[in-house]
Amino acid sequence: MNRGIAGYSAVGFGHPRRHLTIASHEELDTKGVFDGKTIILSLRTGHNIEREQVLYEQGGLERGLSLTLSNGKLACQLWNQIDDLLTQFSGQMSHEIDVEAYQNYVFALRYDRALDKFSCY
Repeated sequence: MNRGIAGYSAVGFGHPRRHLTIASHEELDTKGVFDGKTIILSLRTGHNIEREQVLYEQGGLERGLSLTLSNGKLACQLWNQIDDLLTQFSGQMSHEIDVEAYQNYVFALRYDRALDKFSCY
């Protein structure tokens, strides 16, 4: 644990081999359609905001979401490759947000199935 944003504890990822793995669980990320989902991520960028880095990923090849950092942008992505009439969309939705090196950020990724709305801010 490192001293994080605003003095709270945080996991440090200052080395390329450091990562945090969240185990798959059927109810959370592999079972099926959800009415909505919100993911919130707090981070401080380092010097390299150009190289692609996967910050968070959930799901699999058929349905999922991810937050990646590359080329000075945070990309929020949501995908659904199953056309089963249970979801409003099939394909991929994404948003990009510009970021700067050595800055603190709090990002929220939100999907509302009833409104067929995907937001990242």
